[in-house]
Amino acid sequence: MGPTQVVVLIDFAPRAIRRAIITRSIRVEQPWLNQRAKDLARELLARKASSEPRRIGDRMEWWQRLRYLRVSADALELVAHDSDVRLAHPLASPNFWNAVGATAPRAGFAGRTDGVQRLFGDVLPTEIVQRTSKTNFNHVFMTERTRAFASAWDGSGVPEEWVDRQALAHHWVREQPSPQSGSLLQTAWLASAARDSVQQAARCLL
Repeated sequence: MGPTQVVVLIDFAPRAIRRAIITRSIRVEQPWLNQRAKDLARELLARKASSEPRRIGDRMEWWQRLRYLRVSADALELVAHDSDVRLAHPLASPNFWNAVGATAPRAGFAGRTDGVQRLFGDVLPTEIVQRTSKTNFNHVFMTERTRAFASAWDGSGVPEEWVDRQALAHHWVREQPSPQSGSLLQTAWLASAARDSVQQAARCLL
């Protein structure tokens, strides 16, 4: 039995069985999470994956309703509004999603290359359609000032019940820290800035 056949069998298995199989296969790659957080993340990811519809049209509607996508879009809208910027999400627009749904095979695309080929193969160069690498924008966020803060971080400002602070500090000083740790970095900085403001105000009152 080949990998494709195994995937098909899992897709049509009862949800409880699908969830159990998916749970065992999921790897949580965030090294700054403690074991409790990793176990919970694995459980939540398996619950989400096992509830994903099989048909491509239903699946795309399901994806559009996911909370993290709505929260991300709303957060960007708030940032844009503060800077008097009109923000557009062409890849998240209903028209684009409808076009993808109409183009995709019933079971979905075989992978990234298959999807890009079907959707944009007639307008993009072959090297773009078939590329396997992906760029990142870490240098925009991990500037010298950010790295200086991360190197001097005292471990405060992050949820101790979920985060291994020593592992997080070690991760932040890597050459290419994961952008998924960015929200924790911002949280730690905000906590530090708030503490500094309180201390400065206290000194002014003395």
